[in-house]
Amino acid sequence: MRLEDNGTFIVEDEDISGILCYFAKDGVPFEDGFRFEMELQEMVFFPGSIHAVQFPEHLLPEYEDEDTDEETRQEIRTQNEQWEQEIRQAIYNVIGYVEETSS
Repeated sequence: MRLEDNGTFIVEDEDISGILCYFAKDGVPFEDGFRFEMELQEMVFFPGSIHAVQFPEHLLPEYEDEDTDEETRQEIRTQNEQWEQEIRQAIYNVIGYVEETSS
């Protein structure tokens, strides 16, 4: 993750992977995982310093296992959609509401 001079906060694939790892391995809520990532990367923000957030094009990897039946694939897609929303919300809860931009 990084903050550009124009106030765009860029969340990278590695940041999302870390947040998911803390959640899957230790049950750490997404919001706490994001805070932990910020601490690890020594990120400090001041009110008003972030004007927009840019997430990776695909927040979570798409599941493509040909041996998996369609019902299971749909369950995975549904779970991923829920996690994507929760991750986005967790990040916004930590940094405050800002505009989201596309990558």
